[in-house]
Amino acid sequence: MAKRKIEPSSRGPMIYSYIRFSTPEQAMGDSERRQLEAARAFAAEKGLPFDESLRMTDRGVSAYRGTHRSKGALGHFLARVERGEVPPGSVLVVENVDRLTREAMVDALTTILLDMIGHGITIQTLAPRETYNRESLNNHAIYGLIGQVARAHDESKRKSSLGIASWDEKRRRALEDGRPLTKRVPKWLVCEGGVIKAIPEAAKAIRMIFKLKLKGYGKGRIAKTLNAEAPWPSPSGTWRDSYISKILATPAVIGVFQPHTGKGKNREPAGEPIPGYYPPVVNKEDFHAVQKLLRANKGKGGPTGKASNLFVHLVKCAYCGGSMVWFNKGTPPKGGTYLMCSNGRRGLGCRCHSIRYAECETTILQHCIGLRPEQVLPDPDEQAKQCSTLQQRLSGIEGELLDKKTQIDNFTDQIGHTEKRSSRDRYENRIAALEAATAKLQEQRNAVLLELDRAERQDRSFVQWQKGLKGLRAALKRRDDVELRLRLRAHLRELIDKIEVFTDGFNRLAEERKPEHGPAATKSRAALRARQRGHEKSAATAPPRSNGQDVEDFAQYILEITAEHAPELLRSKKFSAFLGEVTDKRMSKKGRFLRIHFKTGIVRDVVPEGSIGSGRGLEVDEDGTIGWRVVQPDIDELWRRYKGRGRV
Repeated sequence: MAKRKIEPSSRGPMIYSYIRFSTPEQAMGDSERRQLEAARAFAAEKGLPFDESLRMTDRGVSAYRGTHRSKGALGHFLARVERGEVPPGSVLVVENVDRLTREAMVDALTTILLDMIGHGITIQTLAPRETYNRESLNNHAIYGLIGQVARAHDESKRKSSLGIASWDEKRRRALEDGRPLTKRVPKWLVCEGGVIKAIPEAAKAIRMIFKLKLKGYGKGRIAKTLNAEAPWPSPSGTWRDSYISKILATPAVIGVFQPHTGKGKNREPAGEPIPGYYPPVVNKEDFHAVQKLLRANKGKGGPTGKASNLFVHLVKCAYCGGSMVWFNKGTPPKGGTYLMCSNGRRGLGCRCHSIRYAECETTILQHCIGLRPEQVLPDPDEQAKQCSTLQQRLSGIEGELLDKKTQIDNFTDQIGHTEKRSSRDRYENRIAALEAATAKLQEQRNAVLLELDRAERQDRSFVQWQKGLKGLRAALKRRDDVELRLRLRAHLRELIDKIEVFTDGFNRLAEERKPEHGPAATKSRAALRARQRGHEKSAATAPPRSNGQDVEDFAQYILEITAEHAPELLRSKKFSAFLGEVTDKRMSKKGRFLRIHFKTGIVRDVVPEGSIGSGRGLEVDEDGTIGWRVVQPDIDELWRRYKGRGRV
């Protein structure tokens, strides 16, 4: 579409009026009427028409930062001047220059005054009565204009400094004496007689939001629950995701007030947070536990739905690093639910296959050390409640530690960017105070860890754990129990950092898979036979048996076992073929396994039932301590199956 050329206005010169006042209180007086009447009188005096349609008023808008120029009525007028819609020779009447601008000299002259005058618009002030146009500016009037602009800017700057000083004093009193800065408080609070109080029903609703979040609820589900059950309605009448997000993130719920300056995009923190300013409505442990959860979930939003996938955001493709997504392929046996690499599903280069979701869920839960079924199931016993409370306290302390670390990093960064010694000293004192608080929190964390360890060991056994797990798995079969699945999902996120899914065994890239036919396969099998002959010659020395967990080449592991227990097989061509097929199959779906990265730093490979992959499994020793054992496929069973059917 061609750009329409805007022709200059064909009308004659007009009188326009611009009225501005920066505070709402001025609107209560006679300011607007007085300025308007003065502009009309000037139009009558000059015999020019007064444009009533474009009568411009900016109410409660400051000219100090140029907001009226970018967003106000003056901005629209400047745009019309730029487009040629205001006839040259027209006059803009203002009471005085400071109604038009209070910006710094360069901005005031270039963006308003000289720009309008350059387009043939005359600026007329009434107090004092001065005319500014091309002719007058060439006759030294520009010096008077510069003086007016400088005076207006200096006055606003002085008022701004006084206002900042006044607010600084108010913030100091709030910090030292607990005096409210303003009557404006969050919606769940009221300020009466200089005292800030919580609305009891509102406080219950806020606590409800935090409890639901800690149970694993998303914002949408929290909003739905609150709209049905909350003891206090949202200020807007309906609970919405955005308001819930704001509540979950604000430290005001634990009594902390952060003063700010500026508005909108220019709004930024002013000074240090003031603890104890508001009455707290949420305990610190819950607040910091939620902050830790929000940081962990940042960028991982989305609907919870039925929480079908317990491992959302945890499961990753081991070959490309992409996320594994849950999807339903229909009714079993051909259909069912699966996890599949999102890159592979979208054709973005990963050629690996899917894996059944049910076997992943079973395998992960069976090997999830630290999992406490009794804390997730309804109606927990007293010990489970105690452990859950301690876990929440621990999560809250760890969240607060992260917050303190962030503050220390910020103050350290500020030291490097300030030249004032007094500021550096203040920042260093704050860092010292934060480090002292961090040390106390570390002591609290260690104490809670010890208490939690004692609580978890009390009257516990591996058999009891397995019994609890069995009860949990039975409960999970009821797919409509979304709350249970959300609690378990949140619990798993506390224990697991990520889960790598090897759908095709220990095969880093799909294209590296060993072929079963062709020259490459022949070369691979020849290498196996060479190693087989080597073991045949040294069988009498009985090489030490490896546990197989740390052996990169599984064929080497089989050869070691065979050389020790059945050395005659090393001369068998059929056994050589069996060896080649086993190693090939371990780099296919038959060798699938999962690699769990726990939050503690432990990494374990776990193997689904029916896989010939290698890994570890949980077991209990003679002392009743839960530990890990090596899990390997049954070589004898695989050999018997191969001899009978000719395949693994």
